Amino acid sequence: RSQAEAVAAGRDEYSYTLIRSDLEEDRWGHELPEMPRHDLGMRQRTRQFYGTWIHPQQDDASSSGLAWVDSGIFQGISGIVICSNAILIGLETDLDSALWFYVDQLLLCFFAFELLVRLLRHGMQFFQNEEDGMWNFFDFAIVCSGVFDQW
Repeated sequence: RSQAEAVAAGRDEYSYTLIRSDLEEDRWGHELPEMPRHDLGMRQRTRQFYGTWIHPQQDDASSSGLAWVDSGIFQGISGIVICSNAILIGLETDLDSALWFYVDQLLLCFFAFELLVRLLRHGMQFFQNEEDGMWNFFDFAIVCSGVFDQW
């Protein structure tokens, strides 16, 4: 028998001859079997299979005391500070004041603190996160450049 007939008969559950998108039937008019669904992405399943998956939240004392880093309140405060920083950068270009130096230092202290507690909470998983890894690396680079420039 052909593979398409085996799939249509339901005997070969995970063999697919077509890439499924919006199709409900194959080219012979048979209904396609349901695609397997997974909570983890392909890279995470591969790491888990080979035993090299590093869980982002460890149960040791250093990370359990920093659970507030992932809370919505801390995320919201960070978002407000980022938006405020963008507004203040715009104001700095139009208004001359000696206060801007101290405001910049205060914001840089907050961003350095935020980065430090996130690194303490997540370790190297902070950079290996499949969804936010590149953004976290970008954030790290911006904060480090600010620290090297200002301090």
